[in-house]
Amino acid sequence: MPPRKNPLTPEERAARRKETFRRYQQSAKGKANKRRHYDRHIEEIKAYDAAKYERNKEKINAHDRTYHAEHSDEICARKRAQYWENPEKENARNKIYLATHPHVVAQHNGRRRAAKANAPINDLTAAQWETIKAQFGYRCAYCGHKVKKLTQDHIIPLSKGGSHTMSNIVPACKSCNSKKRDRAPLIPVQPLLL
Repeated sequence: MPPRKNPLTPEERAARRKETFRRYQQSAKGKANKRRHYDRHIEEIKAYDAAKYERNKEKINAHDRTYHAEHSDEICARKRAQYWENPEKENARNKIYLATHPHVVAQHNGRRRAAKANAPINDLTAAQWETIKAQFGYRCAYCGHKVKKLTQDHIIPLSKGGSHTMSNIVPACKSCNSKKRDRAPLIPVQPLLL
């Protein structure tokens, strides 16, 4: 008896296998197996993912930026929906993030304040702020004291048309920043010029 011929082409067989595997992965049994595998090999998987990210960091970040630019409306809608599904959980998660990342809060507040004051340039980044603090030795530009939390002092105040940019900001302790308010600097200071 001659062998029975398969009416499907090799491409169609491959597509059928792929579809069967996809359905299995989405089934309860497939998800349980995937979860067990992940739990057993979590350290290896994390190490592999970290190494893969390091090898392709620029490519991944460029792809993410492009994707976010092209799909910003969808991402915002998805995040809004996620928030309204469980607002208590999202608020708790946000509080934890903001408590562990105070520099993000400070950066956001500085930009927001500058935008409200209609600053002509509003482009200070967290990395630039770190550079400014390092240049001043993590000390106040006016009194020279080393304090835990330095504030961003605008040499030309925002209320008088100053910019929220690297060349208009120096680090100051809260006391000196409060004394200066919206007047001229307490002592002549040289801002960071790059």
